[in-house]
Amino acid sequence: MTERFAGIERAQLVVFDVRHDGERKVAERLVGEVARLRKDEDLFHDLIGPPGTRTPVTAVVANLADPGDPGCRKALARVRRCVRSVSGQDAAGSD
Repeated sequence: MTERFAGIERAQLVVFDVRHDGERKVAERLVGEVARLRKDEDLFHDLIGPPGTRTPVTAVVANLADPGDPGCRKALARVRRCVRSVSGQDAAGSD
């Protein structure tokens, strides 16, 4: 795994930011590759290695400059769920 992708094994969200329709097809193929990477056990362990986990991942194609873009809304919803989850754990541990 190249340094460029370091940390992908722990990613809970992967966003391919597209600004033009011409970029969307390539980004959609990359989303498919992320899904394949996560589902193919042999490939996953070859690329990521034993430290990688099967943390659920959301991979989307989004125009982050457009708050109405469906991919953008999906990515933000995933971030909200993650933040709420972490905030809930922090609050439970502070008693």
